[in-house]
This record gives sequence, C-alpha cells and structure tokens, in this order.
Amino acid sequence: MIAEPVSFSRHTVRVLRNGTEFFSALFEAVGAARQRIRVEMYWWGDDAIGRRARSALAEAARRGVDVKVLVDGFGSMSLPRGFWDELARAGGQVRTFRPPASALLALHWHAAFARDHRKIVVCDARSIVGGVNIALPWAARSDGGGDWRDTALEVDGEPTAAHLRTLFDAAWEPRGLRRGAPTATGVAWTDGDGSGRGLGILSNVPSARRQRRIRQAYLWAIRASRRSIDITCAYFAPRPVFLRALARAVERGVSVRLLVPLRSDVPFVRYASLPQLRWLSRRGVEVYGYGGGILHAKTAVVDGEWCTVGSHNLDGLSWAWNLECNIMARSGELAGRLVQLFQEDLCLSVRWPPPEVGFFEAYMPAALRRWYSRG
Repeated sequence: MIAEPVSFSRHTVRVLRNGTEFFSALFEAVGAARQRIRVEMYWWGDDAIGRRARSALAEAARRGVDVKVLVDGFGSMSLPRGFWDELARAGGQVRTFRPPASALLALHWHAAFARDHRKIVVCDARSIVGGVNIALPWAARSDGGGDWRDTALEVDGEPTAAHLRTLFDAAWEPRGLRRGAPTATGVAWTDGDGSGRGLGILSNVPSARRQRRIRQAYLWAIRASRRSIDITCAYFAPRPVFLRALARAVERGVSVRLLVPLRSDVPFVRYASLPQLRWLSRRGVEVYGYGGGILHAKTAVVDGEWCTVGSHNLDGLSWAWNLECNIMARSGELAGRLVQLFQEDLCLSVRWPPPEVGFFEAYMPAALRRWYSRG
C-alpha cells in the first residue's frame, strides 16, 4: 500500500517502494494526464511491462495529450525495430539518446560513455523520479517479474514538474546539453516555507566539473552531518574523497550505515567495490549486504532531515559520465519514511564485513577498478 503523502507548501510527496507501487502510480498518472507527458528512461524493456506502458502512452496520445519519450541508446538497445510504431501512429514522439552506433562513430570517449541514466516521468503536474526502470525485473514475482528492490518519489506540484520538463527538453535537444544552460543543470529548489523545510531537484551535465551537482550535494550533506548517515546504493565504487568523508564522519561520532547488494545484477561492480567496502568497514562504517533479492535503490538520509532519492549511483559512471536526476528534500517527515524503509531492508540484510580478497577481485586489473570508481 502506498504511504500517505508528505505535504510541503506547494507539493505533496509520496514514497514509492518497488515496482509494484511505481507502476501503479505510473499508469494512474498517464491515465489521468490531459495536457503533456514526458518520460525520460534509461532502460525500457521489450516485455509485458514495457509494452503495457507503451500502449498506455499511445492511448493518452490518441486523446490529445502531447506525449514525448526519450530512452537511452545503450540501456534500451534491446528494443526491436518497430517497437514504438503504436505510439508514433497515435501522435506521440520518441527519440533515442546517443544510439551506440552514432556514439562510436563520434570517436569520442565522452560520446560513447555518457548515457542518459535518468528515470523521470512527468504527467501534467505529477512527477515520478527514482531508480525504477520501465522493465519486467521491477514487476512483482506474481506478475512474472524479479521484484527488484527500488525506491522512487511521486511529487504532485507544478513547480517541480515544470523544472523536470526543462531538464527533459535539454536532453531532447542535445545542443542544450552542450551549451550547459543553467536551467538544465544544478540545484533547483522548487518548494520552501522559510522554516528550513524544502524540496528540490538535483541534476547534472557531468562533462562540466562545476555542474556535477549531485555528488557535491552528497559531499556537503555528509561533511555537515552530526548524528547519522544512512545510504542505500546499488552500485558502490566512489572516489577516495567520498570514502574519506564517510570515515571522517565516523571520527566525529556520526553513525554511518551503508546498505549495498549482497548479490548484484552486475557482478563486476561487486568485485570493484570490495576494497572500498573493506576500507570503510575497518574505519567503523556499518556495512550491510541486502539479501532480499536484487537491490537497485539509490537513497540517502542524513541526520534524519536531509534526504535524496533518484538515479544517481555512487560510482564513476554517475559521478563523471551519466545524466542523472535526484529529488532532494529537507523534511524530517519524508526522511523518516525513508529511514523506515532502510530499517525494513536491514531486516533482510546481513552485517557484512566484506570477505578477504577472492579470486576475481585479485585478478581484476587495478586500472579497471580505478576507472570504474573515478570515471
């Protein structure tokens, strides 16, 4: 059951746990849309969920809604030719962000590695941002899915929707990204009541160092922490500056808990992260491995007040290459909801002193591991 919303002055926010709640909110929002729908998605599956979502968007287009879909060329490369014909016939528009062939022909590392990793849905004034892709692994096992553990936020309010549409438009027209327009990146506070509570959007164009706003916000929150840090991360292999910030927080007496997958859908990432996890564990960070299935969430709560949910992983790809988007909030009530989910996930986790060096870690080239963590 979807939890009751948290109210801000101009928005309400709901926490969506896993694909079941995400897809319920998605199809409700698409069905209720009357003006505009924008979907920016890394992975769109050629499966029951992907086809149902495509058909729902086509139905919206037939009733006159302006529908645009942007999918990543690598994340959605398995889509067959003709997959979007139904939507196109209904009047919707679809583009692919940097198809692999065009990226390789560009003969530029940035073009090949920079992906659109965002997961954004905007239906009129209702928005959904998180880590969930429109693909079967996120569906419930009873529906043939993998029931991957993930988190998203449903935000109801025009200021946030308007800024997310600006981000979408910049990615839709790649020249907007190259210009690095301020409206396309950075920190945008879309709600605040003067009491310290607030709601904002973190986004980035990582090719410009000054625009890596999400990692800067993480570091600011960790360095300012005084009581607690709870981080859930699907792909954890950050730069040394991030590791040092967590270790120094422990030295200040901050309780630091880190939840990572016990079993990853990308085994390479697990082996790349083991040295960092071992280093943190020896310095007092509580490292937990989630054993309830595949963990794909990307969330953080600091001091029970500052929190963020989105697509941004703590690895080199998110830090240096990908387009990402997170919702950020200062709200004890919303942070409390996320801490409650964190506690529930710990019930399915084990305290994980990372194992000693194993075969795959030992033979993974150090340069490859450094590249993945630093980008």
